[in-house]
Amino acid sequence: ADAAVQAQQLRHCFTGDVRDAHCSRPADGVQIREEIAVSASEEAVNQVVATLLRLGMSTPLLRRAEERAGALRNASQWGTAPVLVGWGMVWLTVPILNMERPSCGDEFDDWQHWLQVLEALLWVALFVRLPKDHKAFASRSTVLLCLANLLTVAP
Repeated sequence: ADAAVQAQQLRHCFTGDVRDAHCSRPADGVQIREEIAVSASEEAVNQVVATLLRLGMSTPLLRRAEERAGALRNASQWGTAPVLVGWGMVWLTVPILNMERPSCGDEFDDWQHWLQVLEALLWVALFVRLPKDHKAFASRSTVLLCLANLLTVAP
């Protein structure tokens, strides 16, 4: 909620140009504009603010990704449902259920299913440690991985 309030305050009267920005203390605004002018980074500041408004956060990685791929969606919001469904259903539950089914022959052992379970547990450990700007992408990618997995294992 705090990030949403800050984004709303930032959008208020923002024209896309830092020269038009308002400050609660006019003296701060003058000093900030002078520093930006001296460093000749006005265009960079405008780009960072535009990215911040569009994505909900601005990091060097997100700005680089946008340069390469084009406009991205809000990176500050991601749902736990795709992560839980993708992780729980595809990577964890399916391999365990497959261990209970009779296999096609003796050459297919349970170790492959246990490897999938281990992969699921490692993925969760990595997901938890991801920086905030990576989690939205990882969450959305999980949905695509689930679909791909279901298409490859469907009879």
